[in-house]
Amino acid sequence: MATETIAEGYVYLHDGSTSGGTITYTTYCTKIRAEKIERDITKELKVILFPQTDAGSEPSTKLIDFQRVKCIITVYGYLADISGGATRFTQRDNLIELGDTQGTKEIVWGLSGTSGEQKEIVGVDKIKITEDAKDPKRINIIMTLIKGEDLLVQS
Repeated sequence: MATETIAEGYVYLHDGSTSGGTITYTTYCTKIRAEKIERDITKELKVILFPQTDAGSEPSTKLIDFQRVKCIITVYGYLADISGGATRFTQRDNLIELGDTQGTKEIVWGLSGTSGEQKEIVGVDKIKITEDAKDPKRINIIMTLIKGEDLLVQS
């Protein structure tokens, strides 16, 4: 078991748990210097349009709310070395392997100006890894994550 302190401005994807601003993990902890974190929240609504009933009346619009909300979190940044742990190149390999695994993961990031952290249970939808030929030490990441619980029964 290894630990990593959650720092402001970084996003962590790991296989452990968080408590008191520290991540305790067994296999991997990926540390991303976040340049931007986006949340896209989409509600499922059905629009029904009714035509005019009289020559002078307005057409009416009715909405049906299906009570389903999808939250997509997109992280833009680059890999950073973990203190006393994996280099950014090992983390890159861990992300590639993570893209091939099923199930949900915990993502956590340090909040600006506070000692707390934000964490979510997510499924990995897409990971884009770009290695810069001009700066081989910089590995850029774009991750698209969908907030939710895993309904697959793991055996």
